[in-house]
Amino acid sequence: MSGTTTDKFDHLDSIINTEPRTKSFLKSGSDSFWKLHPHLHETAGEVFGTCIVITFGCGVCAQYVLFGGKDGQFLSANLGWAVGVFFGILTSFHISGAHLNPAVTLAFVLYKSFPIRKALLYVLAQIFGAFLGSFFVWAAYYDALNHITGGHLVTPGGIQNATLLGTINTAGIWATYPAGTFISHGNALLTEIVGTSLLVISIFSITDRADPIGRFQVAGFCALAVLGVQISFGAVSAAALNPARDLGPRFFTFLCGYGNDVFTAYGCYFWVPLLGPLLGGVLGGALHQLL
Repeated sequence: MSGTTTDKFDHLDSIINTEPRTKSFLKSGSDSFWKLHPHLHETAGEVFGTCIVITFGCGVCAQYVLFGGKDGQFLSANLGWAVGVFFGILTSFHISGAHLNPAVTLAFVLYKSFPIRKALLYVLAQIFGAFLGSFFVWAAYYDALNHITGGHLVTPGGIQNATLLGTINTAGIWATYPAGTFISHGNALLTEIVGTSLLVISIFSITDRADPIGRFQVAGFCALAVLGVQISFGAVSAAALNPARDLGPRFFTFLCGYGNDVFTAYGCYFWVPLLGPLLGGVLGGALHQLL
């Protein structure tokens, strides 16, 4: 009897550990393609990783806004972004290094000898990945968005507010906006610079070659750094910390029905989450190198 049982388990084990011919063919073909196009592989990694970050992050914001805060709070929104960063880095770290942020890429160009030519591809990939993630969130919450807004897509602080008073501002699900008109551009810019500099200092410290760690640790500590910055400074400017994280979703909201307000709201605020993180990345990298 025991011999029969062993035979059964041996047979089952052979089935589990035998790779199907189709899967093996696809894998070998994929490996060959990426070896011939390494730059394309790295670019795809940045697209995929950034898309994951935005899908998690904007998804938790959509759940919080569209269901009246019943299925989320400020902390849960920040945790959602941290989870997105964790898995975004985890899936792309061995492919592209998981920059997922033009501010991080710029810092690596200036202080880590990262090639400028490759950096341009990375930035475009990051913006496209953020745009793609925004689409996935919009598709997932399409019915809820229409139910809450009645088809009137309103931007916080935008011109439409004058004629659509009482309509929920939903553009903030995707792009970032200040807490209110009492927040000046200068204040928001400073917040983005400080927040991103802290983030880049953390990333440089985490990935220091003198103390190498694995991708799970890199992903975990980077996610923790993002969470820390967001719960410390997120209330002022929504803590973009990432030009692609803001620009990709902002372009998406422009195309999906929010119109020019996404760029003109709050006195053309859109440039703040673009410039602030870039300056913060430069400052953070400089401080890390200095110290």
